[in-house]
Amino acid sequence: MRKEFWSILLFLLSVKLYGQVSFYAETNTKEVKANEPVLFTIMLELNGNEYRQESLIRLPDLSKFEVLSDGSSRNIFLDPDKNIMVDQIVYQILIVPKKIGKLKIGSALVTVNGKIYKTEPFEVSVTGREALSNNKISDDIQLKLQVKSHSVYQHQGAVVELKAYAKNIDYFQRIHDIKLPKDGDNRFYLISGRSDDIEPLEGNILLSQVLGVYVMFPEKSGQVELSKISAKVAGTGKDEIIYSNSKNSIRVKPLPKEAPVGFKNAVGQFEIASDNVVKEVKKGVPFYFTVRLKGVGNLDRLQFPSLVPSKDYKVYPPKITKNIAVTQHGMKGSLVAKYLVVPNVLGDIKLELEPLAYFDPKKESYRTLELNEVNVLVASDSLDKAKTNTLDKVIDNTNYVLETVQLPKIKNETFKSSENTKWYLLGGLLLLSSFLGGFLLSKRLKKKGNAADIKSDLKVQHYSIIDFEDDYRVLRESLEHKNYLMFFETFDKMKVKVQQYFNTDSINVQSVIEEKKGYFISEEYRQLISNIEIEKYAPVKDEEQLNELYYKIINLHNKMMV
Repeated sequence: MRKEFWSILLFLLSVKLYGQVSFYAETNTKEVKANEPVLFTIMLELNGNEYRQESLIRLPDLSKFEVLSDGSSRNIFLDPDKNIMVDQIVYQILIVPKKIGKLKIGSALVTVNGKIYKTEPFEVSVTGREALSNNKISDDIQLKLQVKSHSVYQHQGAVVELKAYAKNIDYFQRIHDIKLPKDGDNRFYLISGRSDDIEPLEGNILLSQVLGVYVMFPEKSGQVELSKISAKVAGTGKDEIIYSNSKNSIRVKPLPKEAPVGFKNAVGQFEIASDNVVKEVKKGVPFYFTVRLKGVGNLDRLQFPSLVPSKDYKVYPPKITKNIAVTQHGMKGSLVAKYLVVPNVLGDIKLELEPLAYFDPKKESYRTLELNEVNVLVASDSLDKAKTNTLDKVIDNTNYVLETVQLPKIKNETFKSSENTKWYLLGGLLLLSSFLGGFLLSKRLKKKGNAADIKSDLKVQHYSIIDFEDDYRVLRESLEHKNYLMFFETFDKMKVKVQQYFNTDSINVQSVIEEKKGYFISEEYRQLISNIEIEKYAPVKDEEQLNELYYKIINLHNKMMV
């Protein structure tokens, strides 16, 4: 009976040994002196074909140690005694403690067949005096600029990704103040900022994190080399500077020759349309001709077409409002151009926009957008040509009637009897003239008032667009030159202009915006001001965050001013 029991027990143990997962971590010593290296080993062993490793081995936090070197090996062999396959993975890391005392090494993690395995945490006791380390943190961090679009056309968006690599997860938090190239040809536009995910690299203990994804629009054809990007690393003393060390280039294909009339630099996919234009205007009274261009491509850098010049009207340069977002495919959104037109002649005038040609990289061909001619009737304002004194006009008309109508001859003997009738007739004419003159004068003043209101309204809109466009330019330049003081001062000026635009003060501006533009725009404006204030008083300025705020400022102000 006892013999049978031991036989069953040995069989169960053999089954357990013939198919199992072994995962453990250890150091070559648990007691070490300061600045003495320690060998840290992690081993994963899979016994049996049914086990599959479904994730990389995630290392414990080694921020309390300096990583000197590392290595890994993998062996797959058949155990002849057990007749099963064995998959054995070994990581070995040479580390040096940064501090004295008891330092804890946490658990390593791995997923096998849907189950998470972890090693047991343990402590290493460090004794002796702590010496100052001469190793720079920046030596253990690498920046790499990776090209996602290796071949593009001129003015077509090329996506690049900035990544950081380090052996210590703590180092990623020390990277700040990323500086992008300033040359015009390789200007970078931020698509997305720093990622929250930190990924281990397969076959190595290096970790990686995406610091930013950008799009650029190369202007010259040929092999374009990307400039280096720098960043600062917060160390124990003064910040250290690191540079992207990978040489990357983009093959920029030239645009096809024989471009159509109207092509300047637009590349992408676009649509164009005009708003409803007034059908009748007055001579000398300005009005707006509005054109909307939407699509995806190099929207922020293309040249907008002009109105065809004519002696029939005078046109001013358009005031362009931008509502764009940076995406993987380029700038996506719309441009609204308002042309201020002043008619010079009477009758029909034709408004014609120059054709806009663009290159479509998907179809690899040119396309041309054209708007139909818009006819506008310019009518004369009879009151402008009328005499300023309405009573004079009535008297002149009366004199004309008296001169052209032959009055009957009156005999001498009946003159005295008709004298009273003459005075009655003259008094009635004067009364009718006064009534008619007052009516015409009031009507004329009312029209003048309406015209003045329209001109005043146009003037206010014209002033707002010009001023905010200048502010957008100053904000962009201040970010490019790292002049953050100018950036925040310019935004403060824009807040005052918003108050002037809505004819209110700083206390009531939120409620007025909510009343006129809705709750969501009001809340978005409040949140924008709050984010600007946070960045304004932050000890270290986040360049990526400020770039995102820059585009939010443009988009939100364009929404409020529509």
